[in-house]
Amino acid sequence: MECPHCHAMLADGAKFCPYCGNALDTAATVGSITVAPVGAPEPQPTPGYAETAPGTDGPGVSGQKKSRKKVVGVAIACVTAVAVACGGGAVYYMHQQQAKEQAAYELAHSKHALIVKVSAEGWDTSAGSSRVPVRVKGKDADGKKVNKIYYVDSQGKGISLIQGTYKIKAAGSPIAADGTVYKTPCTSAELTLDDVFSKGEKIDLADLANKDSIFSFSPIDAVDVTDDDISSAYVFASKDAGKGHADADALSQAATKRRDDAVAAKKAADEEAARKAEEERKAAARHIEAQTFSVDLPEYWDGRVTAKVDGDKITLYSTAYPDKYIGWLEGKSSKVMNAGDVGTSITKDIDLGGGRYVEIWIRRWAYDAAMGHLPKYASSAVNCSDDAAREILDLQAMGTISFDTIVSEMKSAHAPSSDTLMKADDIFANALAPSVKLR
Repeated sequence: MECPHCHAMLADGAKFCPYCGNALDTAATVGSITVAPVGAPEPQPTPGYAETAPGTDGPGVSGQKKSRKKVVGVAIACVTAVAVACGGGAVYYMHQQQAKEQAAYELAHSKHALIVKVSAEGWDTSAGSSRVPVRVKGKDADGKKVNKIYYVDSQGKGISLIQGTYKIKAAGSPIAADGTVYKTPCTSAELTLDDVFSKGEKIDLADLANKDSIFSFSPIDAVDVTDDDISSAYVFASKDAGKGHADADALSQAATKRRDDAVAAKKAADEEAARKAEEERKAAARHIEAQTFSVDLPEYWDGRVTAKVDGDKITLYSTAYPDKYIGWLEGKSSKVMNAGDVGTSITKDIDLGGGRYVEIWIRRWAYDAAMGHLPKYASSAVNCSDDAAREILDLQAMGTISFDTIVSEMKSAHAPSSDTLMKADDIFANALAPSVKLR
């Protein structure tokens, strides 16, 4: 049968609806007696019967007894009917409460998919990067403590939670497909999931926080990545057993190679920079300025020649033999008038224009030292050791002339005469002249 009030389907013969609580008939039956609802008029004596005194056997006794039976029956029936009706209302109320409680339980325990947006340059899980490990701590709707690592992909997916109060924080770095490792951000998000959210509602944390992303990872410079950085990121990646997880071993190898390549490249770059810096330092040291002109000493002399400036004159000394000058350059306002002698003479006179000239002079210590090997001339030779002569001649001739050759030529000639000796003059002059400039 169907309830005429809420139209629920009921068993045949039901006296009330357990869903809406309404009685189904205007009369109730107790045993075989049909009774009226509460509030029906009390039955009156049947006309024609005389009312007799108690204890008599007249017709009125029978009628009176029947009337009392009906009243009693009506009272019992009415109480019974009311009780049944109240029982139906209680069942309905209990049903409604159970339904509400069930709905509340289902709402509290429905899982919400969280979207946790992550920004990280070069990180893309669809291209092979590992997912971001995210730690979730707090209490769920049942009061149970939660402390679990979830893994979030480039779409922000990977975390589902029931109602509760949680703190969400990045647990470590992912590894990009190219081996990039990142600094783990220290930011965290606190979230309360309650009845404000509908059953199974998807929640975008970035939208709730009015931010572009929840976690922003900065790449660590490859040269600064440590073994611990790689190891930590690898451990997290290797524990991700979810569908479509990345190859943690391959990513670890990529991170190590990227770091090692960067370190090697930096080392090479540093060495090149140091070389250039040293060249610049030496070039600066080679650049000598007098009053009206400047000159750049040859690289061959690095560390072996010391320059001293006195007004418009630059005198060059052997560093190994500081009492021996190898020559000098001097600014003039006219062309050279004095060419010198065999021991010291001018090798070049440079016209810089504007009435300015620079003379280049050479001191031939090799000549003096070689004369010491000739008995006839030894007494007139200026004191200079063979070693000093060798060093100075090497500087003047840029390593192209041997002192021993000069000695040999003089011995053969039995005189202080050597064709090789004078060859050093042009070499010396040409090593300096091209760089001489007016200031």
